[in-house]
Amino acid sequence: MLLFAYVLTIMVLLVLHTTAFKSISPSFIRSSRKTSLSMAFDWKGTKRSSEEKMAKSVESLQSQLNTLRTSGANPNILDRIIVDCFDSTSPLNQVARVSAAGSQQLLVEPFDKALIKEIEKAIMCSNLNLNPNSDGDVIRINLPPLTEDRRKDMVKQAGTVCESSKVAIRNIRRDYIDKIKQAEKVKDIGKDESKGYQVRTFLPVLSFNCSVTNT
Repeated sequence: MLLFAYVLTIMVLLVLHTTAFKSISPSFIRSSRKTSLSMAFDWKGTKRSSEEKMAKSVESLQSQLNTLRTSGANPNILDRIIVDCFDSTSPLNQVARVSAAGSQQLLVEPFDKALIKEIEKAIMCSNLNLNPNSDGDVIRINLPPLTEDRRKDMVKQAGTVCESSKVAIRNIRRDYIDKIKQAEKVKDIGKDESKGYQVRTFLPVLSFNCSVTNT
């Protein structure tokens, strides 16, 4: 008798659950599903993230161009030099202060005098063709005038760095578009919306490429 009552209760609950589910309108279900999906694709967030990455590519370009040797004494040309110190490595600008001591001379002042030989060695082994002179406390680097061959090489290096930056920006746009296509694939956005978003990705690319060209 108890078993029969238990089975009957379960059947009644099942009928009530089915009836309640059927009473929900299909339009409400579609609307809820669309709302859930639309929350998965954040156009503004995706746009902001992609543009921030493009901006960082331009900043990286500027930093690399600063390390190219020009006709004057530019402390930034030593930024990419890595120094062996205390069983590890550090950028030169983290173990010494670099400044211009005139129009054709750089002055390197180690924070720790014990590293002066390692710093001198790192400068000599770089591809900058520099000859550091140490007096035991500071290092002086006299910069000879650029030769015509060196100028041409510098222009070539600048062109290579700029092209790499443009490639990085294009790759960011490609990832940007892939996210939009994925949103379309899962029905998060419609086909027309997807096309519109993809067209709009070209504008920041154009803007940042102009920044690269004008750097």
